[in-house]
Amino acid sequence: MKYRKAGVTMCADSDVDEFAHYCVDGEVVEAMKSLLVMGAPLPQSA
Repeated sequence: MKYRKAGVTMCADSDVDEFAHYCVDGEVVEAMKSLLVMGAPLPQSA
């Protein structure tokens, strides 16, 4: 993710690295991928 203005941050703390806050649970990703592969239809909203 790149910002147009590199000095702009979404946090008041200037020492915080925005990119260090994200982690991915591999098991959850695999579960999502298996649902997509199965081709299960998405529920229709009313």
